[in-house]
Amino acid sequence: AALGAAFCWGVSPVLVKIGLKEVTSPWMATFISYAASLVVISVTLFYGKNTEKLRRLNRFSLAPIIYAAVAVAIAQIFRYNALNYSFISAVEPTIMSTNSLLVFPFSFLINRQIEAFNLKIILGAVAIVAGVSLIFWVT
Repeated sequence: AALGAAFCWGVSPVLVKIGLKEVTSPWMATFISYAASLVVISVTLFYGKNTEKLRRLNRFSLAPIIYAAVAVAIAQIFRYNALNYSFISAVEPTIMSTNSLLVFPFSFLINRQIEAFNLKIILGAVAIVAGVSLIFWVT
């Protein structure tokens, strides 16, 4: 699943950049992306037991998911704006390395009981950020 997500995330900025040339509005491109996502999610949601799971959600379970969805939507608007005005090679590594760096403090504060925190994981995240920083510093 993680490799599949990485592949899709790797392909998406290239497609977004192509689409932005035609649409010329990052806001419209974000809307189109979310409309297309709604179709895909709707198909999977109404398949099998997923509908029953949706009906059983309570407010306590739903609230963090809704907050996350709002955060992701805002992030996508920023991402599409950045891709509209800059190169993929500058935007995506910046987003991904910064994301890697920010996940740890937020996870430690919020999900400390369900996440793994050890030296290897923390050093790996620092190495990713350092590597991306070197790319921009050297070029």
